[in-house]
Amino acid sequence: MMSDCHAGIDFEKILADERPRLVRLCAWFTSSEDAAQDLAQETLIAAWKSQGQLTSLDKLKPWTSAIARNICLNWSRGHHREQAHCAIAIDSDEASFADEFSNDANLEWELDRYELARLLDRALSILPAETARILIEHYIQESSHAEIAEKMNLNPATVAVRIQRGKLTLRKVFRQQLKTESLAYDLIQSTDTSWEETNIWCPGCGRARLTGKYQKNEVFALRCPHCDPEPQSIMAGLDLTKPYHARLLGNTKTYKPAYSRLLTSFAPMYRQALQTHTAACLACGHAVDVITEDIELKVHRDKTRQIRLQCPACGWVSNKTFTGLMISLPEVQQFWREHPRIRILPSRKIDRNGSLACISQLESVNDNARLTVIARWDSFDPIEIHTNVS
Repeated sequence: MMSDCHAGIDFEKILADERPRLVRLCAWFTSSEDAAQDLAQETLIAAWKSQGQLTSLDKLKPWTSAIARNICLNWSRGHHREQAHCAIAIDSDEASFADEFSNDANLEWELDRYELARLLDRALSILPAETARILIEHYIQESSHAEIAEKMNLNPATVAVRIQRGKLTLRKVFRQQLKTESLAYDLIQSTDTSWEETNIWCPGCGRARLTGKYQKNEVFALRCPHCDPEPQSIMAGLDLTKPYHARLLGNTKTYKPAYSRLLTSFAPMYRQALQTHTAACLACGHAVDVITEDIELKVHRDKTRQIRLQCPACGWVSNKTFTGLMISLPEVQQFWREHPRIRILPSRKIDRNGSLACISQLESVNDNARLTVIARWDSFDPIEIHTNVS
């Protein structure tokens, strides 16, 4: 027990001294200065109640940091659910739209944090081992120069110099080897508005990586240079100057989570529109016109159905093909996560128990994995989804 090993120590004062650091840590985890104060206080209360689990004061910082991380994660899940329910005006019988939206928000927030952690790990692995250790001790463990010097048998002045040099080296790594990812997390700044290559393989052709633009409060856009080489063509995108579009992407910072959110957050609204022939405009809440039409996809010269939502009140317009709805299905999203490089095969109409249906297939470029989706032609309600992978 910590209390047995450190009898006479004022643990309450020790925790109080940790508060400023925990506030900064919670602000970093949640990107919310307002919430950080309350979350830090919650962390201190939890630490006080669990002080018997602390075996040594030397482990106090990582121990309280772990408590803060878990508390912030729980807060963020609830916060995203609240944001989702506030993002759109819907009736009670349409609650599934907000529910699916909020569930996706949890996944994408965790994916963003996971990718940021991986980015930092990659950057630190490029640095000399001693430099990386000093930076971790100073910025993550928040050890003082004297504490680091004692642990690493160095002079405190030497530690200060190496921290400064390490920062410069790390910044160089972000600007050169890891530029694309660093830009996404605002670790470095750029005024470049040109298209940049992402790590997402085009699901349409499987031949090229998507290029994108993701500028906060400005634009999110993706295009495939192989499917449509025209520089102005956009496969998927949102005008983020519009608050209702910015809310859909939430706090995502990188292309993959943002694209996943774009695909899945719109899908419930489109399915509702197909089934009931009505939906609420994201911009003003007015009932939109629901228009379905057959179009030709450039990638396969293949015909598919497109649904267009158009608001007669404010002019808001959104389009999605049946192929886009297929990609948004949870089973397809899971298949895509397991097989990052896929291509969509030409879809075709079939007769299914006397009704017109659409059969669509995706296959992995790297192996023989394949997923088949059969859905109603008029509403795209899934009839059957199966894969050849056990």
